[in-house]
Amino acid sequence: MENKIGDTARIKTITRPRKRSIARDIIHSTEEGIYDAVIIGRRGITGLQELIMGSVTSNLLSGSKIVPIWVVDGQVSSNGILIAVDGSPGSLKAVDHVAHMLSESGVMDIGIVNIQPKLGEFCEVLPESNSTEALSKAILKSNEKCMADFIQKANVIFEKAGIEKKTVKYFDIKQKYFTGKAILDTFKKSDYNTLVVGKTGFGQSPDMGRVCTYLVQKISGGVVWVVP
Repeated sequence: MENKIGDTARIKTITRPRKRSIARDIIHSTEEGIYDAVIIGRRGITGLQELIMGSVTSNLLSGSKIVPIWVVDGQVSSNGILIAVDGSPGSLKAVDHVAHMLSESGVMDIGIVNIQPKLGEFCEVLPESNSTEALSKAILKSNEKCMADFIQKANVIFEKAGIEKKTVKYFDIKQKYFTGKAILDTFKKSDYNTLVVGKTGFGQSPDMGRVCTYLVQKISGGVVWVVP
């Protein structure tokens, strides 16, 4: 008989002696076993519980280079998934991970949100005021083209996974403040309980990007999938 999602026969408990650190041992076991993701709860270890994650969770997020980490905070009651994207390769990996995980699950409520970039995100030293408007328009135009190409590629990925285009909603939001806060506000106002984000954006650093770090720290009553 074909295994189905939720089949207890597919669940096994593994206990091993600690070799290095808990986080590094989990990552090693995950990569060795070819699992799709690591699921862990977020908890504070000091009085700053809203700002600081548990050390194992934090080390998993910073240390995992291949396997996505799912951070759970509170009870999740909805199947809806919102993917935050910026047109980068990291964002496309996030889309691919969602498509892979949902291809057999029957969950088909997906949202994709892009926060329009501001000039300050590209240049910390802003130009003279007479050229600011022109540069801002150029950035928005470039973002529109980038996202059009991105959505086309995302649709191909979803189609191959058996996810119909009509079940995917796209949100393009004008940025008023920090991108991470804009994404979080959109998530809180939506019916989605799972937020998916690439670990890095356009800068391909192995460390978590500023937006990703903010979202993981601030999420409550939901799940964040961090995709390397």
